[in-house]
This record gives sequence, C-alpha cells and structure tokens, in this order.
Amino acid sequence: MLTTNQKKITSLLLVISVCLMSLNGCGGGGEETPSVAAITPEPQTDNSADSEELDINALIAEPDFSFTTKSQVALTVNISAQQDERRHINLYSQYQKLDNGNYYPDPNSRIIRAVMHNGHYESTFTNTTSQQSYLIEVWRDDLSFPLQQELALVNNNLSLTK
Repeated sequence: MLTTNQKKITSLLLVISVCLMSLNGCGGGGEETPSVAAITPEPQTDNSADSEELDINALIAEPDFSFTTKSQVALTVNISAQQDERRHINLYSQYQKLDNGNYYPDPNSRIIRAVMHNGHYESTFTNTTSQQSYLIEVWRDDLSFPLQQELALVNNNLSLTK
C-alpha cells in the first residue's frame, strides 16, 4: 500500500510526464512557410576606364622599408650628484599624473627594474607600440619618495640627466 505522500509524488510525476509528452509534439508551424525578403545586389558600375587595375605582384616596397612596428629604445640615466649612493630605477609605460604633480604608475606596465651603478645606467628595450612618453622612477635605498620624471621618446632614445 502506498502512503499519502507517495501517492502525491506519483501523481505529480504522472502529470509532469504527460505535460512533457504533449509539449514534445509542439513545434510551431502549421503549413505556412516563412517569407524571406529577396536581396537584390546593387548594380556594379564599371570604373575600369577611369582607373588602372593594380596587380598585387606589381607592388614593390623600398629596400629600407620595415613592416614591423617594433623598435629598439635606448635608455640612459646619469645622476652624477650622488654617485656613491645605490639607487634603483623603474621604467613604466602606463601612469597617471596626480593633482599634486606626482605620478601614479601602473605596476603591471613596468618595463625595466634595475640597479644603477655609480649613478649611471644604460639599457635597451623593445618598444612594440607607438608610445611616445614613459615614466621613470629613481629610488634611493632609504625608501624616501623617488625622483619621478616623464621622459619623451626622441629618436628612439630616453634620457635622464641630473
């Protein structure tokens, strides 16, 4: 014998099964076919009399033409005033200038992190964008606020001299 709860569950399952089977046959439709708008292409005009056809094989690039956007950038840092102090530099491609005149660099955009020796640092890196300015930070070991300066890219060179 089934209990009252078992009877309710069995009845509910029977109703759900019947509903699902009745929906299975539904597909919308009937005999109508959907109407499709006819697309007619616009007539093409023949301008070949006015312009020459270019053959891709006839295109020639100059021998010194470069198809790449990559370029080597030279970074030179000279801080002669305090050559005996150890310093670290960071170079960033993304940063914001704050209202107080300081800069806030995006740590994920750091390109170079290096140690300066005797107040001097030189390096090159590959620039893959059309970036024209960078932020350099020069940190002292005492963790005081760093020297921050925006450097403009000139002839693939970045330079800081203090």
